Amino acid sequence: MADQNFGGGGMSIKLLCGVVFLSTLMLWLGDDVQAQTQKVEIASCEITPPEIYERVGSNIVHVVSFGVDPYRVAGRDQSGSGSGILIEPGLVLTNYHVVQHGRLMVVVSDEGSFEAELIGTDPVFDIALLAIPSWGGGNKDVVFGSYNDLVVGQKAYVLGYPLSIGLTLTAGIISGLDRKLPLNTNSWTTRYIQTDAAVSPGNSGGALLDACGRVIGLVTLKSSHPDSENIGYALPIDSALPLVEEIVETGQVARPWHGLYGQMMSPLIGRLMLLDENALPEGFLIETIEPGSAADKAGLQGGIIPVTWGNAEILIGGDVITEVNGEPIRDLGQALEAVESLKIGEAVRLRVWREGNVFEVTAEINERPSLERDLWAPGK
Repeated sequence: MADQNFGGGGMSIKLLCGVVFLSTLMLWLGDDVQAQTQKVEIASCEITPPEIYERVGSNIVHVVSFGVDPYRVAGRDQSGSGSGILIEPGLVLTNYHVVQHGRLMVVVSDEGSFEAELIGTDPVFDIALLAIPSWGGGNKDVVFGSYNDLVVGQKAYVLGYPLSIGLTLTAGIISGLDRKLPLNTNSWTTRYIQTDAAVSPGNSGGALLDACGRVIGLVTLKSSHPDSENIGYALPIDSALPLVEEIVETGQVARPWHGLYGQMMSPLIGRLMLLDENALPEGFLIETIEPGSAADKAGLQGGIIPVTWGNAEILIGGDVITEVNGEPIRDLGQALEAVESLKIGEAVRLRVWREGNVFEVTAEINERPSLERDLWAPGK
């Protein structure tokens, strides 16, 4: 169609349609436009890999721990080796499994070798905080990024001491976000960053960086699946820093002990449980319950029948929590909000589905103790 004007020099139909289309597109694709804008902002602050190495390298240290298992004759050596982030002068953030068996800990940097003291730990999220009393060196201010600013596909770098061969920078992208790792009964409440930047033994406790050289994660582990390639994980720095503050103040992390591990109900799980579609409950399926926890004392039941689906194992047959304190649990976001709102010492009202029957129980929330099962060691 040829251009047609209304009145003297008015807007053409083609132009008018274009304006309407763009306006509608902006409304429909607001989130996509925002994401694209975010990507432009990410790209605008990029620096070169050599600049990242130079800028952040002085804040990454080599952490070595020495320990002996007195109950063993063979394999008594409990030494560990990994990396750490010098988050401020004389204060090092690393992974708990790097130092968990150590009686003597040493931090090695460009400034020299220093004996370190363990301030405190959080084995649940694999965090340890070390102090270097004799630290006299300087370090550049660490710049932290934010998990909420990350997008899949953006550049990412791992900086650490793999295999103790020296400070090493590897490059890749952020391959995935909001990953849930089945490490312990609390790990489903924490999102992890997935990257294809090379992660090797010794990288644990090192930094995951964005293209601006900002620390966005604490490198924690890589996939141990025999068929995996370039799958590494990092705890978002947003999740780690609040725990660091608590460790500095008290030497540990106090958290409510719900004792639950599971996942949201789905039509697939309902079919595995041989449930009619109309009878499918909406809520959080309990797979396992920690003995002595609030869920255990409230009489809740976990699953008993293991079913493998792909690479995942599901325990079916457990209770389904449909409401917490009167609020429905219809998706994972609501389940996470319910867990994050728990307070030590409070009584929580739960509405529960069990084999077609619905009932209510009250769970008394106590402080979670350190459990031997938390002391997992992925050997990185």
